[in-house]
Amino acid sequence: MELLYVAGGQDRNGAIGDLLAGRTRPFDLLVAGRDLFQVDSLLDHAIDFCCWPVDDLELVTRLKRVERLRIDRPSEDAGSRLSGDECRRLNLVGRSPLFLQVVDRIRRLAPVDANVLISGETGTGKELAARALHQLSPRSDRCFQAVNCGAIPENLVENELFGHVSGAFTDARRDQAGLIERAHRGTLFLDEVDMLPPKAQSALLRFIESRLYRPLGGREERKADTRIIAATNADLGALAARGSFRLDLYYRLNLLNLRLPSLRLRRDDTMVLVDHFLSRCESVYGRGRKVLHPFTRARVAAYGWPGNVRELEHFIHREYLLADSPVIVATPFAGESLPEDGGAIPEPPPASFRQAKQQAINRFESEYVRALLDRTAGNITRAARLAGKERRAFGRLVKKHGIDPQQFAAVR
Repeated sequence: MELLYVAGGQDRNGAIGDLLAGRTRPFDLLVAGRDLFQVDSLLDHAIDFCCWPVDDLELVTRLKRVERLRIDRPSEDAGSRLSGDECRRLNLVGRSPLFLQVVDRIRRLAPVDANVLISGETGTGKELAARALHQLSPRSDRCFQAVNCGAIPENLVENELFGHVSGAFTDARRDQAGLIERAHRGTLFLDEVDMLPPKAQSALLRFIESRLYRPLGGREERKADTRIIAATNADLGALAARGSFRLDLYYRLNLLNLRLPSLRLRRDDTMVLVDHFLSRCESVYGRGRKVLHPFTRARVAAYGWPGNVRELEHFIHREYLLADSPVIVATPFAGESLPEDGGAIPEPPPASFRQAKQQAINRFESEYVRALLDRTAGNITRAARLAGKERRAFGRLVKKHGIDPQQFAAVR
């Protein structure tokens, strides 16, 4: 069995690269210092990974796991890709090359028991990716705890993370476990981690480095084996460089990273997601199968979706519930641009030939009547004579299309 130990810091002289250049098979276990910056680039060269210092029990557990993996490890990487059924089980929906790259990276990062930082715009599915990382990891049979750091009042963050003992404050009548304890041997997902206050950042950093924490009001430290997956829609590196976020905490959270692309960059997935959400609506709401009208599908495909997958999902749910027919003709999207003349969005073509024919007739009648009234300065009698129709019949056309003859008289 071959182990590779890499101390912290940068590989400035290229020694690591030289060591790996001539190898044809991966090391069995990579043991890296917690401040090593290139862990990501070394993952392809090791079956498993852990951070130093590592206790004896964890080391033995990992070595036994590596032994099992060596027996089952496929000879070619192509066979280790996630199947379509696995992707559906994990709610990973898409087929674009960029999406498939993300799925493959999730597969590679999941079994590596190290912290992961997920970044991406709002609505790109960061919690979904975190759950997939957990479900594909050796911790999948343990608890997955998720918390939005931006939704916790600043004075309650440490209590939420580390818990408290009885008597820690006025209303603390009994011990209460924090998220880190509840996620012991499982995964803790910290969404919007950039919103953590400085004091909580310090406490989290100490836990990541030592795996030790102290509940509020507690006298003794406790130990927890919890994998941290953090997410942000901000540029956490830039925040750390400006001093708005602890740089050392950023390095430890960003040991491995996963960048989720916006929906604008994976447009090939838009209609795949639409059909997936429509199928889900049918199952959840039980109101039968519904489809988007071709005109609406074209608008959905062309729209920018600034809120990404979440915005698209909410749109489909809303339109499914509001549609009275099996064919959904959507209202304008939020922020959808109007024609330059300031008019309304053009009426979409109808679903049947008969309806299309009637719409064409209505448009012709309205334009024809308006043209004659414009020509005759709103005189219905003269307009009817030019049309070769009786005045009463022409008047019914004027009324049918809601045309006011006086507006043409005023022009003259």
